Amino acid sequence: VYNDLEIAIMLEDICLTAQAGSQGVVFGALTADKKLDKPNLEKLIAASKGMEIVFHMAFDELSDEDQPEAIDWLSQAGVTRILTRAGVSGDSLEKRFVHYHRILEYAKGKIEILPGGGIDLENRQTFIDQVGVTQLHGTKVVF
Repeated sequence: VYNDLEIAIMLEDICLTAQAGSQGVVFGALTADKKLDKPNLEKLIAASKGMEIVFHMAFDELSDEDQPEAIDWLSQAGVTRILTRAGVSGDSLEKRFVHYHRILEYAKGKIEILPGGGIDLENRQTFIDQVGVTQLHGTKVVF
């Protein structure tokens, strides 16, 4: 949950990033009840015009039931991809793989899904093989 000052800072950061020649930005915003903060997201998305937009792992805070609607709204609003761990910290890889498949199937043709969170050198190939993706996000993923 962001307050007005934090949103203003984010908007300024997006402006400065665009002026510096950035091709993309990453952000997310939820309400206190863990729903998309659509009014603030609309502002951030408008400020990001012309850049790729990634909705960050705030997506994982949405309930499983709210995620399909969020995929629809984010894709229609101009978000390029969603970064998600497809679960919560501590979930087994097998549980996450099931959820990735569900998300990927729903998002197909609408928005890209970027697997992240807990992906490292040891399990990166398993993610590629099991989830069937061509892109990964991780702090310890080196090809």
